[in-house]
Amino acid sequence: MRLALLMAIAAVLATSCGADDSSSVDAQQISQAAGAQTEPNLSVIVDEFADGFGRLGAAQQQAVEGAAQSSAVCEEAGGQRAEPEVSQVEVEIITLVDGCLIFSYDVAEFRSLVTDLDDLRRPDGVVAVSPLLIEYHLDQTTQTSPSSELAWPVQALNASEALRAESPTGQNVVIAVIDSGIDTTADSLEGVAIRRVPDSGTGDYTATGHGTVAAQVITAPIGAAPRAIAPNVQLLDVPADLCDRATCGCDPCADMTAADAIRWSTDNGADIISMSFGFRPASKPAWWQLLLDAGEIDSATETIEVALAYSTLNNVAMTAAAGNCAGGENSQCESDDQFEIPAGHPSVIAVAGLNQDDGGPASPAWYSTRQDYVELAAPGRVIIDGTDGEPIEKIGTSFATPFVAASLAVLTGDDGPLADDPDALVHAREILADTAVDLAPTGRDPASGYGQVQLDPAMQQALLRSTD
Repeated sequence: MRLALLMAIAAVLATSCGADDSSSVDAQQISQAAGAQTEPNLSVIVDEFADGFGRLGAAQQQAVEGAAQSSAVCEEAGGQRAEPEVSQVEVEIITLVDGCLIFSYDVAEFRSLVTDLDDLRRPDGVVAVSPLLIEYHLDQTTQTSPSSELAWPVQALNASEALRAESPTGQNVVIAVIDSGIDTTADSLEGVAIRRVPDSGTGDYTATGHGTVAAQVITAPIGAAPRAIAPNVQLLDVPADLCDRATCGCDPCADMTAADAIRWSTDNGADIISMSFGFRPASKPAWWQLLLDAGEIDSATETIEVALAYSTLNNVAMTAAAGNCAGGENSQCESDDQFEIPAGHPSVIAVAGLNQDDGGPASPAWYSTRQDYVELAAPGRVIIDGTDGEPIEKIGTSFATPFVAASLAVLTGDDGPLADDPDALVHAREILADTAVDLAPTGRDPASGYGQVQLDPAMQQALLRSTD
């Protein structure tokens, strides 16, 4: 276990305990407590923080006392990381062996997570077992400026045929919009079937809010489009605690975590989940469990990876924003092109944002994260009417994401070409990739994935597949 990592975690824990709490410990104190050792005594950190989290149970206290026998973490203590499949989560295991804390890694199946974790805790010497957890921040960039280029999103999607009055509308497809909340009274959403999570908290239910715009991309005419992409879908409005007041207009936006929101959406009939947010993965070590009681340990296993796998196993398609970190570090990005979840999860379609270059062809937007997980690209810039009647420009991969969710819906709805296909969503994902316009460089790339979504060609290929 590296000293830098432990000190970073120590600083976070100290902050969470409160600066005025006598039981709080800062990174400098931890460094002093660890002494001049090359590797820190993990039990020192555990002991120092235990009082700040309440009394430990008997088993936890025993584990702490066992860890205290170790003068330092052995240099060879770090095992090889596991490589979980889509239906698994990586698990960190700490074992006390001959006075040394040994860190090893395994996987647990989501379908049997509690049982698997219990099995991994059973061997002698194991002091902690934990799925790797992550923390999150919202992925969005918003600008306000008038623009006359209203027709561009439809042109970029090559959707003139798909947006005819008689074309598929996503009938009876259920799309969950996990976001800051939807203004269900907005004029642009009149007549759209929207169901909100009961008792969902104080979201940003405004006409130009982040979640409302995401819903508009799916079910309202964008710019000069003759109609919405998927006007007959049913929306689940699933506000989640995703960001702060400065970013989203609410803090928190709702009581649900992102993991809770994904699971709720799946349990309440979502066929597709649209997620215009991103989390920077940051693992918490297994020894964190030493500070939790049994109930808290159970709740800690509900990570976003668990929820994504749960939705995948229930045949839910998911789209997510690739991220807005190509421009480098800022208030939302700790590094250039940082890796983010849920976009980085293999079961999720990660969507990059496109810009229009001076009236010419589309190209990857300057802000859109370049990562190998990027699968498709869609317009990352939309124009909506502001509350004062002036046009407002919204940019970011957040707004590219619902374009892909809507495209999946019109391919697979009851009035769509894949309506009778038992694996419609799987095949729709393949078709969108097959028919996308490949942007330079040739082949799948980190900037645009398979390329720019083309809805009319996708419709045509889906019709051919349905008649084979």
